[in-house]
Amino acid sequence: MVAVWCGKIKAMRYGVVKELLIAIERAKARIRARVEHPFHVIKNLFGNRKVRY
Repeated sequence: MVAVWCGKIKAMRYGVVKELLIAIERAKARIRARVEHPFHVIKNLFGNRKVRY
């Protein structure tokens, strides 16, 4: 699943295809948000953090 560039969606004319593409992108973003947050928590538990020295 690869996200579509925002400009590509804006360049499309309004219609069924554009609305369908926006709905698909929202679904992918929702899944991505639900998956990435637990990964972030687990990585921090195991000490994989960005650190400045």
